[in-house]
Formats: sequence, structure tokens, C-alpha cells
Amino acid sequence: MAELSENLEIENFHNVTLDDLKLILAQAEKKLDDSIKNIDATTAKAISFITLSTAFFVAQSAYFFTNFDHNGTFEPKLFTVFLSSVYNFCIIMYLIRIVLPQNYYPIGTTPDDLLKNEFFTDEFKQNGLSTKYLYLCEIESYTRRIKHNFTINSDRLGRLRKAIKAICFLPIVVLAIYFSTIGVILASLF
Repeated sequence: MAELSENLEIENFHNVTLDDLKLILAQAEKKLDDSIKNIDATTAKAISFITLSTAFFVAQSAYFFTNFDHNGTFEPKLFTVFLSSVYNFCIIMYLIRIVLPQNYYPIGTTPDDLLKNEFFTDEFKQNGLSTKYLYLCEIESYTRRIKHNFTINSDRLGRLRKAIKAICFLPIVVLAIYFSTIGVILASLF
């Protein structure tokens, strides 16, 4: 049994051909490439929502500062716009973490990771195992990178889903703030 680490074990290693390893590596490359494309797609979606939320935030801020009464008159609409713009700003800050640089693993391996002395001993060369072990090392590396990229992207996708839900709830939040403000004003009159 050949064992590279606790993550990758192959029983009957002598039955594994170089073509088998090439096929496995090709599939691993496709999966890693897919994980990188998913990271890029998540980033693009987050940027779209940041752009939308920022435009709405600018409009809310413009409305607030244009209609703000410096004499101190309380206006329920302005209070609603102010609180909803704070809510919107929080969504933007939450989304920004998605587009900040992430520590993901790209395709390919640096040569120093593949140039391991134990793979180039006379015993390995005589038995024709050097190339097989290099492929196994690369397959193990791709497995680790795929899992890492999946973990990063699933966290980012969870954050994106929460932000989208928060954006969808914005009209309800606005209405709740406005009617609560009106209710407080009416209660204070009676």
C-alpha cells in the first residue's frame, strides 16, 4: 500500500497505471478550475449587489441632506430614510468582505513542492515509481486545494445569501420604521 499522507491512501498501488493517475489528475484539475470559477462568480455577484446598494445609499443620503430641517423639526420620513440608510450601509459593509482578497489555491504546483528527494532515489527510479509518485503528490495537492477553495467559497456564498435576504427585507424594514415612528408620534399626542 502506498501512502502519501492521511488524506490519500491507495491499496494495490502496483495495479495503478500512469494513465490512471493522469486521468485522475485531469479530473482534479477540472474540479479545481471549477472551484476558482465559482469564487470569481461569487465575487462578481457581490460586486453587483454592492453597486446596487451603494446607489440606493447615495440616493437615501441625498434625500436626507436635501430635506433635513436645521431648525430641529422632527420628520418621520427623514427619520425613516436615515435609519434605512444605516441599515443599507451595514449591508454594504457586510458584502465588502466577500470581495476582499481571499487566500484561495490556484491551479498548478510550484516546482519546489514536486522536487522531493525521496521521489528521485535510485530505488524509485529502478522500479519506475518516480513519475507515479509525482502524480500522486500532485493529486493529493489538488485534493487539498479543492477542499480549501470549497470551504472559502461556501463561507462567501453564505454571506452573499444573507446579504441578499437583508436587501429583500429592506422595504419591510422601511415600512416598519416609518409606521413605528408614526405610531410613537400619535401615541405622544394623546
